[in-house]
Amino acid sequence: GLGRPVVMTCRVLRAHPSRVLRFEWLLSNRLLNAGAFDPHKDETEYTIRSLNREGWGEYTCNVINEAGAGKCTFQVTGKAFMLVSCKRCISI
Repeated sequence: GLGRPVVMTCRVLRAHPSRVLRFEWLLSNRLLNAGAFDPHKDETEYTIRSLNREGWGEYTCNVINEAGAGKCTFQVTGKAFMLVSCKRCISI
C-alpha cells in the first residue's frame, strides 16, 4: 500500500567454481541500481522506503555473467497489501 516500505529480493544459485555475478535493478527500462554480488551472498535487494504512485510499475532484477543472464520481475502497485515471494531461482 501507499506509504509502506517494499523490499524486493533476487536470489541466485551459484555454480562451482563461482563466477563474477553482476546485477541491475530497473523500473520499466530505467536503471535504478547496478553492481556486483558479494562473493559471500547469493542475493541482492532493492528497497522502496515509502511507496508512492511514481514507484508503481514493473521492477526487474537482471543477473548477468559471462555464461548468460537471468531475471526476476516484480509488479508493484498501491493496491491492497499482499505478501508475495519470488521462489524462482536463477542459475548462471
